[in-house]
Amino acid sequence: MEVTKRYPVELLDLDEVCEMITDGCSLAQIGVKFDRSRNVIWKFLHKNEGHRQAYLAALQERGFHPANMIERLVLKLENGEMRPDVA
Repeated sequence: MEVTKRYPVELLDLDEVCEMITDGCSLAQIGVKFDRSRNVIWKFLHKNEGHRQAYLAALQERGFHPANMIERLVLKLENGEMRPDVA
């Protein structure tokens, strides 16, 4: 019988989880990485007010992610690092 090693919920790193959210990962994707369900990840993010506020800030930052990517492309274009037909 194969034993599955689960990442202990107590050892989840709030900063790492929030960074993944900011980068666009869903709770289900984060759960897969740590071998936990999305519900466990959601509960971790709501276990206290500090975690909840960090989660909300990550969600808000994720909203700016596409705009940041566009800004990077524009800068590369303006600096000649990318051809206009590629951008």
